[in-house]
Amino acid sequence: MLAHSGLPASFLADAILTTAYLYMRLPNSSIPKGTTPYEQLHSKKPDLSHLRVWGCRCWVNIPREKHVKGGLKMFEGIFVRYEEDRIGWW
Repeated sequence: MLAHSGLPASFLADAILTTAYLYMRLPNSSIPKGTTPYEQLHSKKPDLSHLRVWGCRCWVNIPREKHVKGGLKMFEGIFVRYEEDRIGWW
């Protein structure tokens, strides 16, 4: 993932966390009936509609309470991680 994205080695930890996140949501031959580790833990299929290419360009929303009149409401970033407790991405 690092080589494909062109990001520096300082993003290795994020790449590893993303790999683990994706691994939990992919079918595994060691689990019966082609289910995923996520399904085994949560008894439901994982939602994959939010998946993005690791290292791609993204836009990060600035929280409304931090908006400055006439200022930016978002800034450009690089997608590097999924969060379990958020709808958006890091």
